[in-house]
Amino acid sequence: MAKKVVIVDKDKVFVESARQAFEDKGFSVEAVSGVVKCIESVKNKRPDVILFDVQVEENDGGLIACRKVAIHEKIKDIPVIMISGIRKDKNLPFGFEADSEFLPVRAVVEKPVKPEELVVLIDKILGK
Repeated sequence: MAKKVVIVDKDKVFVESARQAFEDKGFSVEAVSGVVKCIESVKNKRPDVILFDVQVEENDGGLIACRKVAIHEKIKDIPVIMISGIRKDKNLPFGFEADSEFLPVRAVVEKPVKPEELVVLIDKILGK
């Protein structure tokens, strides 16, 4: 059975290039445009991993969504990867790091990132 990935990102070019890279490696991919749609889809379809951009819907929508996933009883065990270009876009002097409270994710990846690198990371997280 194909591994399922949900991508939540408003950057359509990134989403399509990531979709192609994942599908080329046998993954099933669903792109979702917003946090509420993502939570509903994840509860119903139980993907193997979720990719969130920090700036979904609002500047911090992805951060809020990661926390919602982490505390939701039915989906908290699904690995989440945060992807973001906010540090570069906003010229922030700091980056984001995964932790159990502020950013409960398995990994944080800075954009630009090659979709093939995400495939390798997800394979590693899923134990392939």
